[in-house]
Amino acid sequence: MPLKDVKDITVEEATEFYKKEYRIASGADKIKDKNLAYMHFDSAINHGVSGAKKLLEESEGDFDKYYEARKELYSDLAKKPKQQKYYNGRINRINRIDKIRKENILED
Repeated sequence: MPLKDVKDITVEEATEFYKKEYRIASGADKIKDKNLAYMHFDSAINHGVSGAKKLLEESEGDFDKYYEARKELYSDLAKKPKQQKYYNGRINRINRIDKIRKENILED
């Protein structure tokens, strides 16, 4: 993709970038559980592909374990003074993903 100012990137270009760099690179596209795939994709964006893969491995592919691992990661980050201000936003982010799962919003 050619280098552009963010304001000049089309929705299609952004979609393709996220698909290639995060969804496919992390393996989220191969996860059958749509909710776990979404959590994993989001993790790849926030923690990098390798960080997300580590969380997936640690959780053994279980959504609840993955969710708890991210909560623990954010709690650990919040122990650093410069990271504390981001804690609520990070927790809200994964809580929204959990809410999507509980409300069965994603289609198979």
